[in-house]
Amino acid sequence: MGLESGTYINSLNENNPDGATDPKSQGDDHLRLIKSTIKNTFPGIAFPIGFATIGGAANAYTMTLSPAPSSYVNGMLLYGRVNGAIGNTGSSTLNVNSLGAKTIKKHNNLDLEPGDIIQNGVYLFVYNSTTGFFEMLSPPGQKNQTLSGTDVSFDFFETDEVDNNIRFRLANGIFRIQQLADNGTLLSPILRVDLPSSKIQLYRDTELVGATISGNGQGLTFPINNQGGGYTFTLADQGTMVRSTSSSAQTFTVPPNSSVAFPIGTIIMCCQGGSGQLTIAAGSGVNIETEVGLKINARHGVASLYKRSTNTWIAFGSLKA
Repeated sequence: MGLESGTYINSLNENNPDGATDPKSQGDDHLRLIKSTIKNTFPGIAFPIGFATIGGAANAYTMTLSPAPSSYVNGMLLYGRVNGAIGNTGSSTLNVNSLGAKTIKKHNNLDLEPGDIIQNGVYLFVYNSTTGFFEMLSPPGQKNQTLSGTDVSFDFFETDEVDNNIRFRLANGIFRIQQLADNGTLLSPILRVDLPSSKIQLYRDTELVGATISGNGQGLTFPINNQGGGYTFTLADQGTMVRSTSSSAQTFTVPPNSSVAFPIGTIIMCCQGGSGQLTIAAGSGVNIETEVGLKINARHGVASLYKRSTNTWIAFGSLKA
């Protein structure tokens, strides 16, 4: 039969040559074809692709390949299984055949976090000669194991959106969901689920904003912001009770959207806790729609503000002209 042709390994017929009709003179041609299809199937491979046990110690891992590579090469692909209870507790390195320890990074050159490497886990690493790091391509370890008595977190990165990433963290019974920038910087706000106290809360940095949803029989609870003088609302006042404690007349002001961009649908409650008359006022460019007026009717009276559009609010409750 004539010499077969092919570009990739899958093109080859494992039954050729048949040993009966193929002339021996074609032997070299068959070898050339095999080498050609292997190179086409694995283009640019100038390094070992090897499986080896991941040993060493926690945070300082080793792998030994046979035959041993002479140096680290860009694109070197390694995978292996962790041997022993040597899960990582922080930033870690990998040393292959004593060529030198190289830092292991995750997506976007982020350092490993505790629990990313676990006992008996299987991991895939690729070497980047530009950064000098091994990038761990396999998922972090804590996604597939149960940890207790520790601070556990893992990140999800959205590859086609800027800074649209999420970190999940469980520490001391409090579960946090927080936006994460592409460079690893944590952003506000933070959704906190306080498991021991059965509460769901929204924080901006360390400040509680909005209502607290409680599952321990308290229902929906709201933080209170006591003010002894005139006051202009801030983002932290979303879903809160802002209370005047003054014995003299005071004014609470709704700022324009250009100054404080409250989300549409925001509700702020106002209470006249002191004897001084409390008045709600509209900032520059702000329109407050009200049935009667913008003065709290009497001491301990409560009125609410609802943002219905960019610079328009609705006032309702215990109000007078």
